[in-house]
Amino acid sequence: MEAFAEKVKTICDLFYRSVHIPIYVYVQDQCRYSPTEEPLAVPPHRYIEQLLAQKDSVFYTEYGACFARLDADEDQSVHLILGPVATFAPQSSILYEMDRDYQIPAKQRERFRAFHLQLPTMTYLAFFYHLITVFYMLNNRVITIADLVPSPDSEAAQRARRQQTEEAFLQKEAQSYNNSMELEHLLLSIVKTGDVEGMRKFTNAAPRYQAGVIAETPLRLQKNYFISTITLVTRAAIEGGLPEEQAFRFSDLYIMKAETLSDLRSVNTLFLQALNDITVQVHAEQQAQLRLPLHEVSKLAQDCMDYVQKHTHSPLSVQDVADAMGYHRSYLSAAFTKAAGITLHEYIYRCKLEESYRLLQYTSKSISEISDTLCFANQSHFVQRFKKHYGVTPARFRAGL
Repeated sequence: MEAFAEKVKTICDLFYRSVHIPIYVYVQDQCRYSPTEEPLAVPPHRYIEQLLAQKDSVFYTEYGACFARLDADEDQSVHLILGPVATFAPQSSILYEMDRDYQIPAKQRERFRAFHLQLPTMTYLAFFYHLITVFYMLNNRVITIADLVPSPDSEAAQRARRQQTEEAFLQKEAQSYNNSMELEHLLLSIVKTGDVEGMRKFTNAAPRYQAGVIAETPLRLQKNYFISTITLVTRAAIEGGLPEEQAFRFSDLYIMKAETLSDLRSVNTLFLQALNDITVQVHAEQQAQLRLPLHEVSKLAQDCMDYVQKHTHSPLSVQDVADAMGYHRSYLSAAFTKAAGITLHEYIYRCKLEESYRLLQYTSKSISEISDTLCFANQSHFVQRFKKHYGVTPARFRAGL
């Protein structure tokens, strides 16, 4: 047994040093190994109890963190607990929930948060493959992802079906039917076509939205709807012609902002603002492409656009883009202007100014910081360009928000 215990400890040491996912060894319900001497890192005991008691090997917290249990074949009293792993770095609102969840004293919260902020983020699928690897090292046999997710007959799946049946019954009794699909089609159509006036009417009318319950608290419920809807409208915006890089920046910006909010009113206000903003962006992009239908824009011009959008934080010139594309500067400039109806030089500044617009509106960065970030020659040059493009100086624009 000593040889097996040493093997388990070695596996945990190597795994933690390689991928930095916390891994603990429990014998019965007692922790016998931790990858760090930090006592605050150990998962809450109630999570361990639930993981050891349930048949399913994976457990999710209310704030989206994932823990997993792997059992040793050689000694069935030995269990490896891995996690937490999340698909995104915890924001302040999530860290606050974790403080309460772990019952961390106020004096120790800074150290507790520092530990969790350094943990790697990854998809659950990537985490599952790590679990499969550790399981093989532990037991010398291969399992599949299907062995890690709840089976149709598992306790978790049965509970979900019971809850679904009960909620369906209550909805029918109240004659409250899910209308999310109908509103979703309407909303995505408005975004895809860049219908700014249609979106204004949609948000002003605020149609009553009936959907399922996907969280335990109203705030978490609204944030979940926010995230799922923004994900859908981002795809619709891309289909409507908004460049992918710009669309995904929009999505990341609003989702991160939503996670920091702590009341329903703020989340709802941001939600309406996001819908109008993305529709305006799609409309502006479609107007810029009116000289040629989108499908006629050459691949070279589209590649140039993608490159520019990804490098707005660089001191970008037409020559830089030409070098990156592998074309002579004059040829590329002419080809881009013919396809896009705007010179490449003008497009570079348009992308930088559009990003400065968002930074002024949604961040607390100073005008000088934004000017430096976007690599304008100096702040005066930035102000001059911004005023020419938007008809107002950056300072006046921010003051009017």
